[in-house]
Amino acid sequence: MAKTYYFIGIKGTGMGPLAQILHDQGHVVLGSDIETYTYTQAPLEAAGIEISVLPEDFGEVGTVFDFDKAQNLYTDHLVDTNY
Repeated sequence: MAKTYYFIGIKGTGMGPLAQILHDQGHVVLGSDIETYTYTQAPLEAAGIEISVLPEDFGEVGTVFDFDKAQNLYTDHLVDTNY
């Protein structure tokens, strides 16, 4: 069964390949990142993965993504923002 994955920072050198792997496995993948074009977004766009511009207010992400059903991956690199 396909799942939906949302990556914040999807054009990053770590996130981009993970997004591609999940997409290639048949999952729905979307994400957001900075507006500036980067070479890492070309493979994502070629695969048809939707990339939106990071909202200035991350509260806006919740308007397009249902966090109540989300399974989050914790990282201690963003201590102040993890719950």
